[in-house]
Amino acid sequence: MSDEIAAALGGGPLTAWPVRARIVKDAFEGDAVTTVAAMEKRADGWYWAEWSADGDAKYSGAPELCTGCHASGGDFVRAFALPE
Repeated sequence: MSDEIAAALGGGPLTAWPVRARIVKDAFEGDAVTTVAAMEKRADGWYWAEWSADGDAKYSGAPELCTGCHASGGDFVRAFALPE
């Protein structure tokens, strides 16, 4: 996660993550990385990108695949909650 997310987690109540917040995660099958996914908060909303383990781009932008699933999270982040 970016410094913006780390600082926000240690701060007071938030209703949205700050612009420039970035989160990156890896997906695994056993010990092998299969996917790298990233999201970045921009002034106009979140931007998603996902790559296969060999670096091929799978998704980018704000595809329904990402927004549909992430809509259930606090400001589209499902890995951890907005600070209360």
